[in-house]
Amino acid sequence: MLRFSTTYSYKNTAKYKLYVHTGNFGQLKMKKAKQSYGIILNNENQIVLAYNSDSGFWILPGGTIEQGETPIQTLIREVYEETAVVVNEDSIKPAFYQEIYEMIDGKEKFEGLQLRYIGRAEKIDQFISDPGGSMTEVKWVDIDKLDEYLKWGETNKLITQLVQEYID
Repeated sequence: MLRFSTTYSYKNTAKYKLYVHTGNFGQLKMKKAKQSYGIILNNENQIVLAYNSDSGFWILPGGTIEQGETPIQTLIREVYEETAVVVNEDSIKPAFYQEIYEMIDGKEKFEGLQLRYIGRAEKIDQFISDPGGSMTEVKWVDIDKLDEYLKWGETNKLITQLVQEYID
């Protein structure tokens, strides 16, 4: 179900439009899924965020689905690489997905799907740095403080709602 659309700029160059959907991922053409990200909770129901020094933003951990990986395998790998958090695979549930379009001369060019999952940390190791070197800090954030870190407007409200539903 389409919830809303939003726009963003990456590094003040490329502009994107995102159509944010909730609902079952079963109807998706997974070959169009390019990235997988996690809303990962600890025992205090805080969300882990990673600071991306390349962009200067806090983000949900995740990244590009590599050939031969499922989106869940990507999620588990990327969350660990970027935060040193081991995700409990049995706890993972679909949260929402985004259709990503690059805006070129006022026209939308489909780039792919970003899948967002919610789950729980099974183990938290000491974070040193991610393999790419762009994630330089990890922080556990209370859900009511999410707006201080993620500047995603309606998406933050959706994340808050989904976390509440998940923990209830």
